[in-house]
Amino acid sequence: MHYIADLTKCHPGTEGPVLEGLLQARPQQSDDTLEVLLLSSQEEPKAPGIDFTSLEAGGGSEDSQVSAHVLRAITEFRQAETAVAVASFRPAVKKVAEAIEAAFGDVEYIYLNQFSPPSGNGSAVESYSWDDDFMPRDEAVDALVRALNRAKIPVRMTQLRKSLQAHDARFQKAAGSFSSRPRFLSVLISLAEERGLVAHRESLLGDGNNFIELTERGLAYVAEKESGTSYAQSVPPSAAIAEGESRSDQFITTLRKASLGPFQEVRWAVYEEIDKLAQAGECSAAFLIRDAVSYVRDHKASELVKTNKPFPWARVRTFISNLASMAPVFISRGELVQNLLLQGDRQVDELSPKWKLVLDGELLCFLLAQGIEITTDDIPALAGALYNSRRDEAYDRTLEMIGCLVQSNRITTAGIHPPRLVLKAAG
Repeated sequence: MHYIADLTKCHPGTEGPVLEGLLQARPQQSDDTLEVLLLSSQEEPKAPGIDFTSLEAGGGSEDSQVSAHVLRAITEFRQAETAVAVASFRPAVKKVAEAIEAAFGDVEYIYLNQFSPPSGNGSAVESYSWDDDFMPRDEAVDALVRALNRAKIPVRMTQLRKSLQAHDARFQKAAGSFSSRPRFLSVLISLAEERGLVAHRESLLGDGNNFIELTERGLAYVAEKESGTSYAQSVPPSAAIAEGESRSDQFITTLRKASLGPFQEVRWAVYEEIDKLAQAGECSAAFLIRDAVSYVRDHKASELVKTNKPFPWARVRTFISNLASMAPVFISRGELVQNLLLQGDRQVDELSPKWKLVLDGELLCFLLAQGIEITTDDIPALAGALYNSRRDEAYDRTLEMIGCLVQSNRITTAGIHPPRLVLKAAG
């Protein structure tokens, strides 16, 4: 087996303990090989007999540089039919390893976080990690808070440096400077967190690319610093979402303009009632949809609908009927009901496998057909648009729906940074 130990995202000074922990957990066999990756700005840990590969700063991001190197290495060894184990902190490297494992097998990903030495309390990390000669820490925290306030919405870790650079050119990632050291942004964020000014909001993708946002204390801090502004007047991080600038809102608006719901509040409740009614096998698809919508309207509206305005139940019925015409899921006498109007007399005996996800998949396919670029980074926003939630259940359902589309050859993916969903040509 060939091992690739990617230490490029270790805390400064922890490269040795992380590597030692990995080697203790996975002792090398006589025919195993090992490559250890470091950035050129990192010091090699004392590890006799181990060769290190130093990655020089290139034109792209660290993530793309490291993952490209890992991709080449995995490909080389898998072509020689050698199994590969990749150990890393980086979600981008994990995606590469999992993509090749899915295609060719014999590639294992090991998350290095389990071998990280305990960092103690936050002040211990601060004392050895932050360089006040680069920028006094209070000034750096002030810059971070002001950059987040200007952004108006939570900022992902991968986008944070751009916001900081716009505030102060010293935050640019210059080779050899303190700002280019691994974990630079993480340490800066920890300084602001200790002061109660910012908070992490975890990415539902589980990729570590979390959102950073101002706390109420952070907003009050900005209000006090900026003349003529009070805390009550400050704009909360979610303001841009309320103004319709989020990805979820873009998806919803596109669907609504095409009369495709998505009626997140009630759609799945109607699906559940269709399921129950179909088991009786006593009516046509059109009547199933009609009766299911009527039941939800009469018995569940009060708990599902959160508006005092009249709810368009007739449009819900039309919407689901249209979905069932786009993707036939009703089965009568062993055959799919292709047209609810022309085959209105066909009694439904059963529903096709995973039919709810099949119908929802048509909404994603429609978005892609409109030329909207959707990547794996958009999955939480897609879950929000289709299921009115970004929690685990909605996120998992969105992933399962995408999986159904891949398995049915409706969509595929392109690229890896991040993977982009692509609608496949008919036929």
